[in-house]
Amino acid sequence: MIIRSPEPEVKILVDRDPVK
Repeated sequence: MIIRSPEPEVKILVDRDPVK
């Protein structure tokens, strides 16, 4: 699950937490 975000950190958090 990849979400376009200005911060790469957010992408990693989403990848680790697909529930979000």
